[in-house]
Amino acid sequence: MLISGAGFDNTPCDAGSIGVAPSALLRTPTTVMVRESHVERMGSIQDVPYEILNVLEFNSTRKRQSVVCRFPNGRLVLYCKGADNVVYERLADGNHDMKKISRQHLEQFGSAGLRTLCLAYRDLNREQYESWNEKFVQAKSSLRDRDKKLDEVAELIEKDLILVGCTAIEDKLQEGVPACIETLSAAGIKIWVLTGDKMETAINIAYACSLVNNDTKQFIISSETDAIREAEDKVTSLVKKGARKITLSIGDGANDVSMIQAAHVGIGISGQEGMQAVMASDFAIAQFRFLTDLLLVHGRWSYLRLCKVITYFFYKNLTFTLTQFWFTFQTGFSGQRFYDDWFQSLYNVIFTALPVIIVGLFDKDVTALLSKKYPQLYKEGIRNSFFKWRVIAVWGFFAFYQSIVFYYFTAAASRHGQGSSGKILGLWDENVYFVIYVLMSTFFFYLTILLVPVIALFGDFLYLSIQRWLFPYDYQVIQEMHKDDPHEYSRVQLPETSHLSPEEARSYAISMLPRENSKHTGFAFDSPGYESFFASQQGVGVPHKPWDVARRASIKQRQQPQRTTRS
Repeated sequence: MLISGAGFDNTPCDAGSIGVAPSALLRTPTTVMVRESHVERMGSIQDVPYEILNVLEFNSTRKRQSVVCRFPNGRLVLYCKGADNVVYERLADGNHDMKKISRQHLEQFGSAGLRTLCLAYRDLNREQYESWNEKFVQAKSSLRDRDKKLDEVAELIEKDLILVGCTAIEDKLQEGVPACIETLSAAGIKIWVLTGDKMETAINIAYACSLVNNDTKQFIISSETDAIREAEDKVTSLVKKGARKITLSIGDGANDVSMIQAAHVGIGISGQEGMQAVMASDFAIAQFRFLTDLLLVHGRWSYLRLCKVITYFFYKNLTFTLTQFWFTFQTGFSGQRFYDDWFQSLYNVIFTALPVIIVGLFDKDVTALLSKKYPQLYKEGIRNSFFKWRVIAVWGFFAFYQSIVFYYFTAAASRHGQGSSGKILGLWDENVYFVIYVLMSTFFFYLTILLVPVIALFGDFLYLSIQRWLFPYDYQVIQEMHKDDPHEYSRVQLPETSHLSPEEARSYAISMLPRENSKHTGFAFDSPGYESFFASQQGVGVPHKPWDVARRASIKQRQQPQRTTRS
């Protein structure tokens, strides 16, 4: 039997109600057929139709969902489910014992890290419902501010509720979440958890995902009000605009859409919460742990490539322009061009396009495994080490230096092969004396081709040598550490994994397994069960002991072709 619900909270509730509560058999837009068992009728089973009149949808502002239905006997009932603080505000007076007991249960569930919901209902009379339904229809057919008007109409009927009880659902963390958060924290990324859950639930989840520990100082801001809990997007905007920091929001539910859209970068996780977050995001991933690769590997590579490409554009265009500028001093500022027309037109299109393409697509300072092994490399991007004014000034200086070398060294080398027809007053008859052919027949022409690039690049090599020796970047230090054996870091050593727990050993072994390339790509095809399936194809089981890690990871080395040498 396949059980599914409209949201993550609905599915376990539907599964838990089987055998102990009425179950829905058929659902249409206007009716739902419920199979009920009547104890007073000796357990007789009867299928009862209920008419669905109105549905007040859930959103991040309301944090609740309601439905108005009509019983077969004509009874009108409003059912509501939502966050405990939202539902408790709309309960009718009285029934204090029920409220007190439910509140205690909610605190216990929250301390255990469970997601809680409150259920309530309200009986409606015919006149009251018809008066409200007219306003609901008008708001639903409105062309302007429809959502706002629907929320205002919902407030008119979602009150004086009677508490039914509360539910608690275990929402386990995805595999690899604690390790991912620890890695991102080591990379210098400040991680905040914005949630509408109870404070106890939020603290428990923070401990579970290694965001805080016993030594962490905790500051509770406005814990008795809902101002912060109701507006995750405003908190994101506050950090974005007030602190002037680059923000990234990640979520998997409909209530995370506003937060994802408010950040500089929004990431949606496809899963049990639906596709609303994915559709509103800039990037989509299948699991939270993939955020490590997205930021520390691909994000960092993209930053380095963009910095190099942008500074290279300034450098090559400045070099091209300054060479023409030096030429104007010898032509008396007559407007004579130093370059050929075709060369000037194709300079950016053809002659300097290949470095931009290669650097922008394939440039890597360290491998992906090293980027994840040393997350501190990400801090260079946080400090903007590769796009400071100092870096741009260095590129500008070398453009200035190389333009002087290109022009004056070329002019000095060609002065012996330049006749009267090559002077400014004799350019009209340069073709008669074949100036180009005369120059190309001289020794200085070919000597210039060899020496000018060497002299122009000598300053670059000298600067890079001094900088790498005395003021190295972090990635240059890592390159020096692994220059002798670049694959040493990928070897699985048993002492390194002997201290791991079975769950950590399993995650580590899965990360070391070889992956097959599939024509089906994207987050939708990278399911959580992929690793187990792939492991089964290799003829080995999922490792449950730390020492199984080396055995599993050795598959990768055995599949590599053996090199043979002949004596």
